[in-house]
Amino acid sequence: MEIGDRVYHRGINGNGIVVALREEGSYRDRAGVRFWNPHHVERELHNLEGEIPENAGLWCSDDNLVRTPVPISNGRKVSILGNKGTHKRMRRVAELPRRRARDGSDIIVNYGYPKHKVSRRLFVLNRVITSNKYRQCCLFRDYDVPVPDISRTRQPGYIQKPFFSFGGNNIFEGRHIRPSLGGYYQRKIDKVREFRAHAFLWGGHKVPLIQEKTVPDRNQLCWNKHQGGTFNVAHCPLLSINEIGELADRVTDISVRALKVLHHDFGGVDILMDEDGELWIVEVNSRCGAKERTLAVYKTKLWELFSMNIPEYKGERWNLE
Repeated sequence: MEIGDRVYHRGINGNGIVVALREEGSYRDRAGVRFWNPHHVERELHNLEGEIPENAGLWCSDDNLVRTPVPISNGRKVSILGNKGTHKRMRRVAELPRRRARDGSDIIVNYGYPKHKVSRRLFVLNRVITSNKYRQCCLFRDYDVPVPDISRTRQPGYIQKPFFSFGGNNIFEGRHIRPSLGGYYQRKIDKVREFRAHAFLWGGHKVPLIQEKTVPDRNQLCWNKHQGGTFNVAHCPLLSINEIGELADRVTDISVRALKVLHHDFGGVDILMDEDGELWIVEVNSRCGAKERTLAVYKTKLWELFSMNIPEYKGERWNLE
């Protein structure tokens, strides 16, 4: 099936969404994802070539489709915690409801929700989130994960960072450092490239998406979207994209190890590359901004949970060997 093929869209929130990317007659749902007009598709359904399995889906991004088969027949219940913002978008796009512990979900996904009340008897992915960035760096250092040196006191050549940061806010260097704000200090890496690896410990592709950050001024301190940066796909096995060659393997290895050290099940790992080609982990984000391409990958990985072997996964997920 190629981009542009007419396919049947079985409802906005139906099981096994099938969509085609077209400019004419397309629209975006409440989650901001473009779909082909379902009424037009129904009228043109006779032009569909081949058959689509009942539980198979195709997910639409800007320029490609990602296949996401869903074995819904086993009756497993998967839910996502939270009720606002990105949590709600992720549930809607992945077609997963918000369930409370009493609803008896088999797998609960904690998508960056720091405070939750879920019984210890239930299986929760990312149950304990290490959102304190200084604590993350200490753990990385203890387990030999390459991380820039950190200090609680001001040091020459170090940048100031808050314990809890979002969007590159309150990060300073040089004469702009404000000791009164507290936080910690980290050695500045003269980076030439910066990546965000979306890593998962379950399923086939441990890192199904690596994005490279680009900015108009490469001398600026932060390269995230709040500072004018853009995220370009550098590696995505689901779409047969690999723009960074063997570097993708190195990013994958360091990202997976970082998750295991933090006892996270998934997250967005920010990685810097210096002039010598060395990789350095800056932090792991438990809740990444979800746009079209990111949503496509997360939908695929979340649907893999329907067929997860929970006992086997529990025993192996944080093994560092």
